[in-house]
Amino acid sequence: MLFSISGQSEKEADMPQPGSPASLQARHSMIDSRIKEEQGRPLPDASAIAALKKQKLHIKDALRTG
Repeated sequence: MLFSISGQSEKEADMPQPGSPASLQARHSMIDSRIKEEQGRPLPDASAIAALKKQKLHIKDALRTG
């Protein structure tokens, strides 16, 4: 494994930092996929969908303000 000067592997150094716009956008997309997956189930869990939508909204707000 190769390490950069900061002690991170090259792969870790290329990953978006938590809270960065790229990381938030990736989480937003992942949550959107989970919402669509849950909605596609024969008996979707409305409380799970509501919780995911709330998380997605918080991320959207963070992207807008950050």
